[in-house]
Amino acid sequence: MARQIILHPGERIALRQLLYRGELLRFALLTYHDRERGIELAPWHHDEPPHTLYYSGTWRLVEDDTSDTPYLLSAVE
Repeated sequence: MARQIILHPGERIALRQLLYRGELLRFALLTYHDRERGIELAPWHHDEPPHTLYYSGTWRLVEDDTSDTPYLLSAVE
C-alpha cells in the first residue's frame, strides 16, 4: 500500500477517511484543479466517474505552497 500520494492537476481521488485541517472527513472526494485554483473537497457518493482513484484507510492532506508538489496525501498509521 502506498504511504504517500503526490497529487497532480486534474486528479480526482475518493477517500474513505481524510484528516483535513484537524477534522476527520468520511467519504471525501478530493479534486485537484491546478496550482492556481487548488483543491476542491466534496462528499463522495460512491457513484463517481471511472477515472476517479479510490483509496481506503485514513489519509492526511499536506499542503505546502513552497514546494513543486503543493498537495500530498500521507497515510495515517
